[in-house]
Amino acid sequence: MEHEIAAFEREWRTGDRAKAKQMARAYVETHRPALTRQLASYTREDLVGLIEQYRATGCAEDRIIADMWLLSEYDPQQISGDLNLGAVAAAMQADLRQE
Repeated sequence: MEHEIAAFEREWRTGDRAKAKQMARAYVETHRPALTRQLASYTREDLVGLIEQYRATGCAEDRIIADMWLLSEYDPQQISGDLNLGAVAAAMQADLRQE
């Protein structure tokens, strides 16, 4: 695995995520022509699916590169909505309130 890719993966997994994002942006800028041909046509949702495919098939380097593209080319998403605790968790909360 290329040194830059492995260094990004280590930083993302166990280090400073802000630094890892900077590393991803630098890698993408350095390799932009090839990565654009390879990944620019994918939507964010398509990229997530592609990353899952790479993960499932053991294509670690391709997965990491797609992760770096996703991080550098798309803003983070804020995911919100109602949280459904489910029946068991709701019952546990009710029990705690009764104590």
